[in-house]
Amino acid sequence: MYETAGQVLEADGPDPRARSLAWYIGHLRGRWQDVSEDEVRRAYRTDDPVPPGQRLRFTSALAPRVPPLELEKFLAVSDHEAIARLHDGQGRRWRVRAIMHPPEPDRLRWAFITQEPPPGVVIRPATPSDGPSLAALERRVPIVDGAVRRTYDRGDDYLTAALVPDEHHVIVAEVDGVLSGMSSAVFHPARADRRLLRLAYFRHFRVDPRVQGRGVFSALNGAGAENAVPHCDAPWSLTGASNEAVDSRGMRNIMRSPVVQLCIDARTAATSLPLPRPPAHDDAEALAAFLEQTVGVLELSRPRSSDDVIARVEGVGARYGWDRIAFTEQALLGVEKTPVSVETAGPGGTSIRREVMAFDVAALPGQESKLVDLTHAWCSQLVEEGIDDLLITVSSPALRRVLEPLASRCTSFNLSHQFSVAADADARGYFIDGMLF
Repeated sequence: MYETAGQVLEADGPDPRARSLAWYIGHLRGRWQDVSEDEVRRAYRTDDPVPPGQRLRFTSALAPRVPPLELEKFLAVSDHEAIARLHDGQGRRWRVRAIMHPPEPDRLRWAFITQEPPPGVVIRPATPSDGPSLAALERRVPIVDGAVRRTYDRGDDYLTAALVPDEHHVIVAEVDGVLSGMSSAVFHPARADRRLLRLAYFRHFRVDPRVQGRGVFSALNGAGAENAVPHCDAPWSLTGASNEAVDSRGMRNIMRSPVVQLCIDARTAATSLPLPRPPAHDDAEALAAFLEQTVGVLELSRPRSSDDVIARVEGVGARYGWDRIAFTEQALLGVEKTPVSVETAGPGGTSIRREVMAFDVAALPGQESKLVDLTHAWCSQLVEEGIDDLLITVSSPALRRVLEPLASRCTSFNLSHQFSVAADADARGYFIDGMLF
């Protein structure tokens, strides 16, 4: 995963890869303090989806956490990529990767710095046999949100329980031969600022507390970037607004908070309303048209087709299915099939509840009350299945307004991204796929 060999480039030579590496490293040492947006704009591709000001905010936030570095060499690792290998005063190895934009070979597509794995830490792609170990790892690593800790149990096999229809990568960290960390990314199309982009969503990240302090977090973080960024237009992520890991790394200045996840107690919300007849494979085109008409207006929405819907419903194993979709002429609510057991520990004590995620949530404008009806009907069904909570992630102001009164708990999420979004994106809302959680 980490190249260590390649053609040596002269650090002050004419090769555009070397010039770009030298430019990035020079400004990194100066903490990006005297760099103008015009200079950044000239360095990157003409059609860069990331505004220069956003690039500067991100690199300026990152730079103070990078120690002084000594350059070793520049290496060309492909026709359009090169790396700079560096080390710090403690002997830790770092690298800067420059990815040029092939249509404009003198301009950057991406440049970023990562820390290489320390001795004893191996980063590698996950294999199917890692599923049980990854599930066990997730049970050992709670998510800390303020004073509350939530531990997730997805069952015996993480890779099966977290399956998504889009291209996805999971990488693992082994410490002295023991699986001790993981990072995952999902690649998907999305509309942002009236452009169709290929984005990489940084999804689940876990490090075993028993190896914290041994460089596993930095190694996995770097490997995640190395694995995802070269293959997308831009990355993004969601983190809990009170997540301690984010707070401790000073990244708040590049985030926005338009997303909430509503936890609806199924017993409290259950009514006698019946679920409508579920759609079938032949209804995929109608579902695609409805989703395009409703969630298609949200920022980060993806183009919908019958093939896209079929892959989503039929391509994730036991997670979803046609029988998990309630669809009427006015609203749609699709609900996860396999529950997750969540242990919550906080000031009020400890509880264990079984929850499912809403995968598809949509309503025609002015018909949001029909979605509320489907929510009540689904909660009745979930009670019969022994499910405690239904989680619905929303950003649309109209949907939030009608669904939030049903919630027993609302969790705010920060949306971290570098690509540009439309000026009215916060007002319209963002499409957040429930399958990504």
